[in-house]
Amino acid sequence: MALLTPATGSAACVTAADLAQGIRVDKDTGSFEIYRTLRPGVVGLTIWYDDQTGSEVELAKGLYSLGFTDFFAGEADPETRTTFTYPMAPDDMPLPVAQGGWQTNSSVAQPAGRYEKTLSATWGQLDNISVNGCTYATISGSLRYISEGYSTEEGLIYLPDLGVSSMLYFTDAESDAPLPQKITSISVVTGP
Repeated sequence: MALLTPATGSAACVTAADLAQGIRVDKDTGSFEIYRTLRPGVVGLTIWYDDQTGSEVELAKGLYSLGFTDFFAGEADPETRTTFTYPMAPDDMPLPVAQGGWQTNSSVAQPAGRYEKTLSATWGQLDNISVNGCTYATISGSLRYISEGYSTEEGLIYLPDLGVSSMLYFTDAESDAPLPQKITSISVVTGP
């Protein structure tokens, strides 16, 4: 599936091996994401919406949320801590397959209590994007989280060459129509 191809004379393309040091994905909104391997099968994601606001997320296979905490003014807000438990280990969760999908149940724990959700993943065609002179394979898709009377949807782009997914939009019943973000840069993190 690897489509990594550097343009002539350009630096090497970012790969999944760079997760050990960290991969940075910049968006056209000014936000950026940093992905790092936390443990086998689990990727840590830090999303910076601006210089003081963001989220810390643990992703099974760089894709499915195992938990997150939002931070404001540079400080984690414990009231936002959310964890997801699935009926399979993170390593057993499926990777996206073009034109495929799957569904499972999850148990969600927050400071206010526990509830059940259904995760429904739907994937589109295999495609590619060119960023920083490199071409990366992509599979666009969506993750819908459905609970009694409420649902949310994350529009994603999965980058198999990197082993991560990047959220392009989020929507729920209270949101206006989402404006998808675009990836403008992919690089290896330099420094801590």
